[in-house]
Amino acid sequence: MAEFALFTEDASAKKWMTRLERKVSDVKDGKRQFAAILSPRVFRDVMKHFEEERGPRGRWKAWSDTYAEHMERIGKGGNKILQDTGRLRQGFTPARFRNVSEGILWYNPVGYARRHDEGDGGRTPARSFMWLSTDAKQDLSSITLKYLLDDAS
Repeated sequence: MAEFALFTEDASAKKWMTRLERKVSDVKDGKRQFAAILSPRVFRDVMKHFEEERGPRGRWKAWSDTYAEHMERIGKGGNKILQDTGRLRQGFTPARFRNVSEGILWYNPVGYARRHDEGDGGRTPARSFMWLSTDAKQDLSSITLKYLLDDAS
């Protein structure tokens, strides 16, 4: 990352640059305070994927005929895909993030979340829900810029 340098005797300009450098560091290091600002937007996008039953490449694969018949027999034929008990969808909350070397990682702690999100190469098809839409990425960019510039002026 580029280093900032400001050569001036103006105390207010130096103070502004110091605050900006701190905020850039918060963003770069994925500080908890910064991640918490982004989390509601990430959460809203992931919940939208469950509602629309859509991954980054389009609609989720439908249930197999056998599974659809099973769900119908047990009275759950109208359920949305991946929302039988609601546990998978409810497992993801805005507070489910941690810092990793690449930045901020949002995650779903439910044991079978990854298998459903990525597929298992066999019986369980990938039905991606832990991804960010273009709109969400644009919003997160705007939120980040606002974070950097607020209180730095």
